[in-house]
Amino acid sequence: MAFVKTHTRCLHFSIVGGGGILTNVPEYETRETLGIVTTHIVMANAFGIIAALALLVAAYFGYQNKAALLEQRSELDAEQHALDTNNKTFDEKKVELAGLEADTKEANEKTAELKEQLDAQLATNKQFETDIEDKKDAVTSKRAEVEEGNEKLAQFGDLDDLKDNLTKLGSDIATLEGELLLRSNEIETRRAKSSALQTESAALDNVLKSYAAKKSLAGINSTISRVVTDLGFVLLTGGDNAGIVRDSVLEVKREGETIGKLKVTATEPNSAAASLIPDSFVDGTTARVGDKVVAAQ
Repeated sequence: MAFVKTHTRCLHFSIVGGGGILTNVPEYETRETLGIVTTHIVMANAFGIIAALALLVAAYFGYQNKAALLEQRSELDAEQHALDTNNKTFDEKKVELAGLEADTKEANEKTAELKEQLDAQLATNKQFETDIEDKKDAVTSKRAEVEEGNEKLAQFGDLDDLKDNLTKLGSDIATLEGELLLRSNEIETRRAKSSALQTESAALDNVLKSYAAKKSLAGINSTISRVVTDLGFVLLTGGDNAGIVRDSVLEVKREGETIGKLKVTATEPNSAAASLIPDSFVDGTTARVGDKVVAAQ
């Protein structure tokens, strides 16, 4: 609704749906005033149309921009989803790669261990091959020896006869070995007896020589068993069997020192009697029971 005032009268007009309708127009209004009003109405309509067109254009471009924006947003969402998927896949691949690296390391270590075992086994196999070759050589050598033995056996004729002869020969050898063993034992027995007789003979010779020289044997082991001070004699352990000779001179020992001498006056197989030689004893000493007695030097 718009109002235009001219002179003293009012011009009332309204614009409805883009057009203008004049109301209450007096007859005396001039054409000039009508033209001005008409111009204003046309301009208002033009401006309205322009504004409407501008709004329509803005709405169109806004719609177009909104659709493009929505499409771009959809594309961005799709790209973000793809990026998230790629990141997730990348993380999974990293984990998988780490697992593969660990498996590869373990496989390499296992491979190295198996290689060491293989090298050891190859060395063992080589040693076995060498041993086998040695065994083959030994077998060849043994075969040659067997063939040579067979040739030698062929020279002896029938094997059964040879076996019987060898058996008989073995029996004869065993018999001879038994007889030889008996002879050897007998010889050893005779040698032992001869040695004992020689030892006994030598001992008898020493005894005879001692008796002839009236000397007791050098190795006698006797002690004084009794002292008869009043009569000046002593009794000794050991006698003829100990090598004490009658009329021989003995020395009396005490603590390793010679303190006097005795002269044997009588002997028995296991005892003897001897008289003290007074001048032989150290001053203030005399024989007593327990003193050791040895042959005089």
